[in-house]
Amino acid sequence: MNHVEVFLLRGLALLVSASLLALTGSVLAQQGEDQLPPQVIEIIPYPGEEVLTDQPVAVTFDQAMDAASVESAWQSDPAITGQFAWTDGKTLTFTPAEGWQRATRYNISIGTEAKAANGLPLVEPYKFFVQTIGYLEVTTVIPAADAEGVSADATITVSFSRPVVPLVSTEQLADLPQPVVIEPALDGKGEWLNTSVFMFTPSKPLSGGTTYTVSVPAGLKDMLGATLDQTVSWKFKTLAPEILNVYPYQSESGVRLERPVTIEFSQPMDRASTEAAFSLIYGGEPVKGAFSWSEDSRSLTFQPEPKLNIES
Repeated sequence: MNHVEVFLLRGLALLVSASLLALTGSVLAQQGEDQLPPQVIEIIPYPGEEVLTDQPVAVTFDQAMDAASVESAWQSDPAITGQFAWTDGKTLTFTPAEGWQRATRYNISIGTEAKAANGLPLVEPYKFFVQTIGYLEVTTVIPAADAEGVSADATITVSFSRPVVPLVSTEQLADLPQPVVIEPALDGKGEWLNTSVFMFTPSKPLSGGTTYTVSVPAGLKDMLGATLDQTVSWKFKTLAPEILNVYPYQSESGVRLERPVTIEFSQPMDRASTEAAFSLIYGGEPVKGAFSWSEDSRSLTFQPEPKLNIES
């Protein structure tokens, strides 16, 4: 046998040995995969994601499981009863019998008694938590509760802890809920500035020196179903109006007969009640005339008809 033949035989032997090793490794690897302990690979909803009161929780393993052992290894704190269902050999679904309690964190543990179909148990207990949906809350109000000296042209704003309404087009705004009730009642326009902030703008100035009560009735729901558990109410008091200037001023002399009487106020006034409260007396009788107002309702002008009397 020459050197060339020896070289070829050695190469053939090495090739056969490599093939045998690869085949053996593949077989061993396959056997090893069949004998691996189970692992949890997915939880839905994801831990930390708020769960609705009737929403099931699904746990998926990396291999087929022994259903009875997994169900008996399931523990919850606080305890809750429910039904188990398997969508396939790997995925377990738990549905609470009477719903999850709101605003509660359930700590779930699947113990090492849980076994795969191959008979191997979990290496260690698998733990996760279920956070249930909470309650809708009022977080900020403007004017603040018990505020005094509130401007008559103030708006009323309420902020919530969660999105209450969806983002909609301008044409759909009228269909959104109006969550506030105001006493004494006010005419005006309510609008959502975003999904969780509502503002009410009165159509005319608030009455001066008046206490208003604003309420958000219980039962309002956010977009996920979280509910305002109790009615939220608060009060604020508006600033009493003041007269800043009167023209002609007191004791002024030489006033022209056609000159009107002008009164300037510290805030916008209710025109009807202010006109009813005004009087200009001469000789024990009210002087007749006509009223006019500035655009901001802070200045009242009374024009006597006919003209003022001479030296009166």
